[in-house]
Amino acid sequence: MVAVLLQLKLAHLAASFRQGNAWVIVSLVISLLSATSIAGAIFSLGFFATSNQDLTYFYLIGGPLFILAWWVLALFLGGTDPTLDPEALSPYPIRRRDLMLGQGLASLLGVGGIFSLFTLLAAISSTFSSAASALLYLLSATLALVLAVLGARVLSLATLPLRARSNLKALASLALFALLIFTGPLTILISRGLASIWEQLTTVLEVIKWTPLGAPWGLVLEAQRGNQLLAWALAGLSLAYAALLWLIWDRLTKYTMERVGALIPSSTSSDRQSGLGLLGLLPDGPRWAVAARVLNLLGKDSRANLNIFAIPLLFLLILAMNSGTGLIQVDLGDQEINQGFQAVNGIFMLVGFLPGFAGYIYSYLVPYENTAFSLHVLSPLRGIDDRLGRVYAMCLIYLPLFLLGDTVFCLTLGILPLLGPILLTSLGAFLAGLGLGAWTDTLFSMPVAPPGSSPWATPQYPDGMAKTMFRGFLSLIPMALSLPGVISLTVASFVGEGSLIWAWGGACLSLLLGAGLLTLGVRLGAAHYDRNQALMLQRVAAFSS
Repeated sequence: MVAVLLQLKLAHLAASFRQGNAWVIVSLVISLLSATSIAGAIFSLGFFATSNQDLTYFYLIGGPLFILAWWVLALFLGGTDPTLDPEALSPYPIRRRDLMLGQGLASLLGVGGIFSLFTLLAAISSTFSSAASALLYLLSATLALVLAVLGARVLSLATLPLRARSNLKALASLALFALLIFTGPLTILISRGLASIWEQLTTVLEVIKWTPLGAPWGLVLEAQRGNQLLAWALAGLSLAYAALLWLIWDRLTKYTMERVGALIPSSTSSDRQSGLGLLGLLPDGPRWAVAARVLNLLGKDSRANLNIFAIPLLFLLILAMNSGTGLIQVDLGDQEINQGFQAVNGIFMLVGFLPGFAGYIYSYLVPYENTAFSLHVLSPLRGIDDRLGRVYAMCLIYLPLFLLGDTVFCLTLGILPLLGPILLTSLGAFLAGLGLGAWTDTLFSMPVAPPGSSPWATPQYPDGMAKTMFRGFLSLIPMALSLPGVISLTVASFVGEGSLIWAWGGACLSLLLGAGLLTLGVRLGAAHYDRNQALMLQRVAAFSS
């Protein structure tokens, strides 16, 4: 039965390759290359870790992080792979032990398993000095992998009732998204923190060695130190931790299979909304009705609202990257070059990349609606009303965010005189993104995860890889149209406040370009919408097939 479950998992993975989608192959190749490069770095670190202190840092920092990564990802991504879901398989006569073994082994199939195996095998370079140490390392790595998988399965099942609630699920997705965005700054902060306690770090690591995160790695470390008795004691402790996790997993699996559907909260009368909702708050007319539907979608769909939360998170990231750097005052010398580059980068991210990215989210709105888009097709709704209604909704959400974000940015960095040009340039890039999205989403549909699924689920690519790449290049157009404002703001940042006329001139030009592209995109999109509504519906319906 375990073999059957593994075949089911493999068939699920192979199905994505049989759909003729070259993008899946490209993603796999990129993942393999990333895993190879990371494994190469770990191999080098292990090879040059020869002293006792180096080995302590290598095993008791990197090793626990490996297990911790499995556990943390299980908290956020535990429900994204329903292939061997215990609730879905509960009607079948499968022994609980076989199901658990199948789930555990299936966890190693896929990109996560490839990364894990590559990194574990690469770290064996730290034991090249002795064949016995290499054999003990294989035992240590196996125990670490077992603890990682068991802990991940326990956390995945234990948090199932929480992930079943849409509001908590959205918060978890937001937390993971924030971690991904702030990976760079967090890595720097953690590195600085470790450097500040470097003298006491060895004492902390010796304590971690006795926890589930460090026990399997303490085995090989103590063996290389010559403490064989202590090494085997840590091996026994690792097995005890594994047995405890297996027992907890077994109880949770039994509880889940005996209460199918009971863990998912059911809707009650208090959940039903009375009245017209947003339709009663916005003005009458088809355009505002479309705007109300889009606002409701962006607010409630966990796949869509990450795009809203991304804006304040990216604002915080830009502030973190530019903290302590003035855009107007630039010193002489090498520090001038460094600060100048940071200033130009901050300006482009603030007024070019961020608003252009936000505006181009327009092209995702119809795919997020999926077959609910049939309401627009059957109404019938004029193309100009559909296109402008979506523009209204996007402006109601994102313009206040940009006004607040740009103001906070300027106040924080002490560049309030540049607030006006920054706002105009940001508005130009945002309008350009809206115009581009209003036209291009009538030509092809952006790939999104299926309705009701996790925002981290793999989307379908029915349009093929070529159109996917083309869509990516199109997203650069709003950023390119912001260049007059970016260049003029850069000139003002180097010359000083006396040259604000340059900033205002470039900002107005970017605004005119953005407004022109918005007008053109809405008109072209409306005309194409009127001719190809049914084709648009057919394309977006493919995302749920």
